[in-house]
Amino acid sequence: AGSEKWPHNLRGGRVSASSSVVQELTNINRSLCSLGQCIAALVDKRRTHVPFRDSKLTRILKDSLCGKTTTSLVVCVSSLASHVDETVRSLKFADRAKRAIVGASEEVKKPGDVKQSTVVMNLLSEVQNLRASLSSEREERALLERRLREGSSEPMQGSIGGTPHISAFE
Repeated sequence: AGSEKWPHNLRGGRVSASSSVVQELTNINRSLCSLGQCIAALVDKRRTHVPFRDSKLTRILKDSLCGKTTTSLVVCVSSLASHVDETVRSLKFADRAKRAIVGASEEVKKPGDVKQSTVVMNLLSEVQNLRASLSSEREERALLERRLREGSSEPMQGSIGGTPHISAFE
């Protein structure tokens, strides 16, 4: 997560606190801490505020954490005994993140709420109806324009947009 890259001689005072490496690692850990706080807020049903705006990372991951997208979580673990503490922390973090993401996606699909898929299907149906209407209007217009070009004096029967019309030649 960034902590494994801290220079070992930092404790001895040999690396300056203004070093760009130390600044980068501090920012990584700060973002990961904010991510942990967001996940904790999502898991805790009593909390009403999720601090997504605390870091760039959490702002970027907001849709994923809220269950609005397909999300994959990759956790790197080590089988070495010297890395057991970090492996356990990583697995616990992954478990909390999984519960937060699954819980959020279940809330999006809560029964009784208007499902997004229903809204999308209704809008697609409306678009299809409008396209059909537009197509029939275009066909009617093309027919009228063709008759005007041909100089036809025949009366035209039919309707435009579902309402009867009278030809200009009648």
